[in-house]
Amino acid sequence: MRIQPAQAARRAGWALGQAAYLLGFWGESTACNLARGARRVWNGAAARGRAFSARFLHPVWEGLVGVGRDLAAPFVRFAHGMRSIHAYVQEEKQARGTPRALAGGLLYFHRGVRLYGYLAVRAGRYIMPLLALGLFVFTVRHTLNRSFSLAVEVNGELVGYVQSEDVLEAAKNTLQQNIVSLDRSSQWQITADYTLAVDPEELLDQETLARTLLEMSHSEIQPGAAVYVDGELVLVSDDASGLRQALEALKTTAADAAGEGSEAEFIRDVELQEGIYFTSDISDETAVQEALSNTDLFGLRTVRRAVEIREIPYETVTTRSEDYRWGSVQTVQAGQAGSAQVTVDYITENGVTTEEIVESVTLTEPVTEQIVIGSRMPAGSLVEVPGYGTLLWPVPNYKYVSRWMSAGHTGADICANAGQDILAAADGRVITAGWHYSYGNYIIIDHGNGLRTLYAHCSKLYVSYGQYVSQGDVIGAVGNTGNSFGNHCHFELYVGGVRVSARNYFPNM
Repeated sequence: MRIQPAQAARRAGWALGQAAYLLGFWGESTACNLARGARRVWNGAAARGRAFSARFLHPVWEGLVGVGRDLAAPFVRFAHGMRSIHAYVQEEKQARGTPRALAGGLLYFHRGVRLYGYLAVRAGRYIMPLLALGLFVFTVRHTLNRSFSLAVEVNGELVGYVQSEDVLEAAKNTLQQNIVSLDRSSQWQITADYTLAVDPEELLDQETLARTLLEMSHSEIQPGAAVYVDGELVLVSDDASGLRQALEALKTTAADAAGEGSEAEFIRDVELQEGIYFTSDISDETAVQEALSNTDLFGLRTVRRAVEIREIPYETVTTRSEDYRWGSVQTVQAGQAGSAQVTVDYITENGVTTEEIVESVTLTEPVTEQIVIGSRMPAGSLVEVPGYGTLLWPVPNYKYVSRWMSAGHTGADICANAGQDILAAADGRVITAGWHYSYGNYIIIDHGNGLRTLYAHCSKLYVSYGQYVSQGDVIGAVGNTGNSFGNHCHFELYVGGVRVSARNYFPNM
């Protein structure tokens, strides 16, 4: 069957109306149930509150009210009684006079005390615990605000106040650790007594207490200083500051004596050791002064620093050249000294002064001197000796030969200025170097295979017996020693062990 639109709309409206009705009915029902539940909860809580109040709060309240009534009763009764007494006294005063009125008032007051005194006792049962509690609180607070300490006494004398015994023990340990005992058997002990003190004026700390104990023990121990020299004890003084100043004064005096800019120091290891010493170990003043006046005990070194301009010596370089005759000296460059700024320390120990260069700054460089010594031999100076090698003329820088070997003369007299070089004629060994009554200072060289040479009348000998020389070595200097009448070298030649004339080999000399 086909449903018409209008019919469908009516059905839908009816359905919505039913839904709205059911929703409203459910909401109303739920609200009612909630209200009834809340009322039951409230009624139950109120009932329990009334029960709790009746069981607990009400007795407490009644107790408080009773306490208040008991506390107030004496005062209420006292006030009522005083009003009654006042009225009574006023009536009696008008009727019977003031004295009788006062006597009656006192009698009236006495009867009131007898009748109602129990009320004060009842109130006192509450008041007395409160007063006791207040007194206890007051006592505790007052006691806690007080400070307590220990009064320290040594030998019946008050030393001071400390917080605890640990302060005294720490002070004693501090002193013990600083005591220097020269006699290992010496010991320092101190015994203290303690008493309790309230609100002391001042508490001593460890350091202050240690100083106080030291002052009180002056007869046994006292602060001082010892002087050790190279680890050995010299003296002990009770004036550490004065001793230090005295040692410094020794150095100051020595420095002043050495001159301006000088400093002084001890040569030996001088050590000042401060500490606490037994009074019996302290040196007397005389011993201290004697030790300090002995400067040798410490050894003093003074150092004076100066800045000076010093000369730098020049060097001399010598060379040989055949451009010049043998022995001649030619200065090809003159030497010139330089200059330097030198910082030098003059060190004086035990009266001996040495110097030590600290710094040297060159201002001008020195100029080296260059000297050329002639090495050119005269013509014919080197000749061949058959079977023996070459032979060298012994005096290159000679003047002339005054005479040769002859029947009455054993050699050639080679004249030259005193000090001119005498050369070894050939390689060989010196077999004689010494003095002869006729030859004077003379030398004999053995060249081997019977070849020997002799050089006499030398002013100086530069070789010694047994020495090996080479051809051309300078062995002596021309002179006039022995049986001689002028500076010359007497030269003898032995070939094959036989003396021969040097002229045979040097005919052009």
